[in-house]
Amino acid sequence: MDNFDDAASFAEQSYPEESEEGKKIRDFFELCRQLAKDLAELLSFMKSQKKCNEKDFLDRLDKFLKSWDAALPDKNYFLKLHHLIFWRRTRRSQSSPSIPPRLLSLRAFSVVWC
Repeated sequence: MDNFDDAASFAEQSYPEESEEGKKIRDFFELCRQLAKDLAELLSFMKSQKKCNEKDFLDRLDKFLKSWDAALPDKNYFLKLHHLIFWRRTRRSQSSPSIPPRLLSLRAFSVVWC
């Protein structure tokens, strides 16, 4: 994650700025930069040893899912988070869905999911 911006910049420079391909690549990598930032934020939150509250977790998960859908609309899920993503997408319309007890332990996420 730390070197993603450098790798994206290198890829963006492979096409001239005025070309159509260059514009598409720059637009895509801008979405990917946001996705990488949101993913790092979510995973850091999940790996934290600090006490976490459910609302903060769901806010970060939703932010990540929006970035994922914007950058990779044809991809169904992120492999190591697919149970969480499926659970959240099926309950997004509920006003205050609570995380099932088996998914509630963020420390368990850090061991099992990350």
